[in-house]
Amino acid sequence: MDPQAFIRLSIGSLGLRIPGAALNSVNSEIHVVSSPCSCEIRLRGFPMQTTPVPFVTSPEAAPDSHSIASSFYLDESDLKALLAPGCFYSTHACLEIAVFSERKGSHCGVGTKRQQIGTFKLEVSPEWGDGRPVILYNGWIGIGKSKQESGRPGAELHLRVKLDPDPRYVFQFEDVTKLSPQIVQLQGSIKQPIFSCKFSRERPESWQPWGKLEAWRERGIRDSVCCRFRLLSEGHEGGELLMSEIYINSEKGGEFFIDTDRQMREAAASPIPSPQSSGDFAALSLVVGGFVMSCRVQGEGKSSKPLVQLAMRHVTCVEDAAIFMALAAAVNLSIEACRPFRRRIKRSSRHSL
Repeated sequence: MDPQAFIRLSIGSLGLRIPGAALNSVNSEIHVVSSPCSCEIRLRGFPMQTTPVPFVTSPEAAPDSHSIASSFYLDESDLKALLAPGCFYSTHACLEIAVFSERKGSHCGVGTKRQQIGTFKLEVSPEWGDGRPVILYNGWIGIGKSKQESGRPGAELHLRVKLDPDPRYVFQFEDVTKLSPQIVQLQGSIKQPIFSCKFSRERPESWQPWGKLEAWRERGIRDSVCCRFRLLSEGHEGGELLMSEIYINSEKGGEFFIDTDRQMREAAASPIPSPQSSGDFAALSLVVGGFVMSCRVQGEGKSSKPLVQLAMRHVTCVEDAAIFMALAAAVNLSIEACRPFRRRIKRSSRHSL
């Protein structure tokens, strides 16, 4: 099996400091020190990501060099698109990080007021496609000037931007999962048959369960199916380790994934985080770290042939790939299994006429 080339662009070790801010209580920058700060991380063609930025009070201190705040995964086509000038761009695309401070509004304390502190930009270059690890930036950089004293340095941002090769295997079911279809590996326009799958209710006594997938329907403005997957691990307290907890739109479908960086980032950004998730994801990041797998599925009632991507470092043989493909099939079947009974009855009655 030959993997496809992917690269991981990670942004971490974030920190913000304002030299001399603590010496001048009249300076407006004091508001920044006492207010939470966040940044918007933008890369052309990808959804914007938002993450908090901690304030660093000590001049000698530096943020954790191993912390990851944001990640982007790029394949060859993504990189070509970034290197090509767009309709309104004369140069290559840029990684842009805009830092903001947020504080409560003055009207009865309701609402928030955002103030942009500064922006960091890094142009995409051909070296991004060299396929080797490279640190694009690491350290402090000034991102703004003081409004009252233009000659004195303003805010400084600490960050670490790194590229790592992250090759993946890409598989797809040739037919809907409930028909036990053949599975092929994709290499561009080439499809290579790898193995076929067969689902049976008869689970051999020699087989031992390695994971547990729970799925249920959440009712709301837009119904969704929550898929929670736990790894059965003897070394973890309680014997189970949360690997993923994803809400998939029941009508449009969506993406199930195991990616500890992304899970921790979304859990931190959620206004109502799952009480069971944050601690488990933190523990998982020490064991796994980064992208493991992703699976795109269609919504209920649609013919779904899931497309699955697997990190090469987690697949050492065909059997490893088969385990992940079985999980992808289970997620896909769960979308159909969580349909309301009334919809199933209506569909059955139409076929019986």
